[in-house]
Amino acid sequence: NELVQKGEVVRPALGVATYDLSNISSSDQKSVLKLPTSVTKGVVIMKTYSGSPAKAAGLTKYDVITELGGKKVTSLATLRSALYAHSVNDTVTVKYYHNGKLKTANMKLTETTKTLTKQSN
Repeated sequence: NELVQKGEVVRPALGVATYDLSNISSSDQKSVLKLPTSVTKGVVIMKTYSGSPAKAAGLTKYDVITELGGKKVTSLATLRSALYAHSVNDTVTVKYYHNGKLKTANMKLTETTKTLTKQSN
C-alpha cells in the first residue's frame, strides 16, 4: 500500500478550483456558462492554476467538465472518483463545455502538490 511504502498517498491532480454545476442557477448556466439546456450536471472550473494539466490543456474559468477518463462527471464527488481511479502521469481524456460548445482535451495528470492545495484553500 502506498501509505506504508511512501508515508503518504500521492493523488493525481488537474490543478483547478471547482464548483458543482447543480449549485448554479439555471439562468446563470445559460447566460454566464452558455450551456445547452440539455447539460444539467457537471463541475464548473472557477480557476486553473499556473503550470497545471488543465491550464496546459487550455481549460479556463467557467468551462464545465462533464466527463473524465470515460466516466461521467455529475458532481465534485464523481470528479474526484474519476480522477482518483487514475495515477500521476496518466494521460486522461476530458470532455467539457467551453462557451456552450462540447470540447475534448487530453491531459497528463500531475501530483497534487502543497502549492496547489494551498492555492485552492
